[in-house]
Amino acid sequence: MKKIYISAITLLLAILHTMAQETFDLLKYNQQDVLGTARSMSMSNAMGAVGADVTAISINPAGLGIYRSGDVNLTLNLANTKVSSSSLVSDNTKFNVSSFGYVFASDMHSDDELAFFNMAITYNRQANHFRNSSIRQYASPISILDNLYEGDPLESLAYTTYLLDKEYNPILQAGEKVDYSQRVIESGSSGVWDFSMAFNYAYWLYLGFSVGVQHLDYTMTSFYHEDFELGGSMDYNNKFNSSGLGYNVKVGGIIRPFPALRLGVAYHSPTVYVMTDDIVFAEMNSYGVPNDAGALVDASARHKLEYRYYTYDMNTPQKVILSAALQLGKRAMLSVDYEMLDYTTMNLYDTYGFVYEDVRQDIQRKLNNVRNLRLGAEWRLNDVMSLRGGYAYMPSPVKSSVITEHQEVFTPSLTPHYSIIDNKGTSVYSLGLGLRFDDFYLDFAYQNRSYGEQFYPYYNWVKLDGEALPHNNASYLKTTQNNFAMTLGMRF
Repeated sequence: MKKIYISAITLLLAILHTMAQETFDLLKYNQQDVLGTARSMSMSNAMGAVGADVTAISINPAGLGIYRSGDVNLTLNLANTKVSSSSLVSDNTKFNVSSFGYVFASDMHSDDELAFFNMAITYNRQANHFRNSSIRQYASPISILDNLYEGDPLESLAYTTYLLDKEYNPILQAGEKVDYSQRVIESGSSGVWDFSMAFNYAYWLYLGFSVGVQHLDYTMTSFYHEDFELGGSMDYNNKFNSSGLGYNVKVGGIIRPFPALRLGVAYHSPTVYVMTDDIVFAEMNSYGVPNDAGALVDASARHKLEYRYYTYDMNTPQKVILSAALQLGKRAMLSVDYEMLDYTTMNLYDTYGFVYEDVRQDIQRKLNNVRNLRLGAEWRLNDVMSLRGGYAYMPSPVKSSVITEHQEVFTPSLTPHYSIIDNKGTSVYSLGLGLRFDDFYLDFAYQNRSYGEQFYPYYNWVKLDGEALPHNNASYLKTTQNNFAMTLGMRF
């Protein structure tokens, strides 16, 4: 096999990406799960016009105005994440706090003017990044060594460990196949603290405003291994952490044209994050390969980092959410949220405020705007017990042509693997139970969330047998997350 050389433009982009995240990393950071209070989760977060809930406030701050009493609650969540490939299944279970909130309601004692002025401090977890995934492929005609470009830090590691010859070509023979496997361990979460206030005007108009402080933490550890058909093997292991703190603002309104119907609209500004990447380590090892003298040896090399930490700014897409809630008598309610956001507006900036132009262009080539749909229902069985259900669908923000046309994907060179959400999108099914007493309430929720993705251990630049497209080295992964949530709250 011969090592390939890529264009100067591609090389420049790849070098820049050693100092910044790539498109699909940013997408991972910006996508949100359907989490929060157990009531909201059981209705798949179709809460924008429902209001009077800690998670509903984060969706539409006008929902805070619907409260007529104080509220304090805590939501605990048990999340089980299973990742399945064609030959392997990985499982991960974590316990976390999904939501917390304190609401102060102030009765203004006026039915025809300002009825209530309410304030709240709330926390809602937006995403869990805890996931273990594994892939394995046999007799692959392509090795990661075939896809190293001139100036790539991995090229230096491969040369030091005798995986490249003196002319920087892979030591593999023509036609030699490899068996490879990879395990990726992910952890971390994102969440938001909202500081909100809202007005209830004459019980038909509700207006709200909030300032959000968001946090993000993501850690990835990867173990990649290849066995060579004619003897010898290698592995590449790396770990990095990304963390950030950001802020945004939200405004919203809800109107009640007649008592049974509420209509809502909310706007979320882009979240501006200050991010720090920590490249913990990147190392390559070879086993039983010939050194310069022809002797079979084991070798190891670790990338020497000129800078371990990189700081940059990131902004997320803005959101517009349209909502409706319909009361059916005194026992039932239906709700719907329609959320619009454009992932092509994500951007990275250096510490001087200049955009990473190559990343911006890559985002616009590969991502779409999306329309997320959330549906919820609640049936009050009696004065104490309620049943709930919901469904949510989030289409893939990735253009289908990225997979079908095998578009070039630029990754940080120390982290060559990436994954692409398939065009089936993400589906969420939810069920729940609510119990109401004099001052206390207890809610339970079960939620099933699933999506598929194409996982690539590296972008493959090599074309085989005159194919118009490079050899497809993707593995299909299906991720299924089951959440079990419980909220304990008190009204006062």
